Amino acid sequence: MARSAVTITADGNKATFTVGKSTGSATLAVGSSKESVSMAEIDNVLAPDGEAGLACSNDALIVTLQDVRLEFGKV
Repeated sequence: MARSAVTITADGNKATFTVGKSTGSATLAVGSSKESVSMAEIDNVLAPDGEAGLACSNDALIVTLQDVRLEFGKV
């Protein structure tokens, strides 16, 4: 079982990410290509420098990180 240890603390339109100890790995797949990466590597992408911008739009939460923009919404 993989576990990610990213804690998110929100304050208005900003969030602070704290990366703890993560275990396991995940498999990323694009087409027929697959690669296994550690949860620690994934956590470092999600919370590289500890801060992100937060916004809500069209029933989605938008998290803007240094290199990645994530949109969370109902499917």
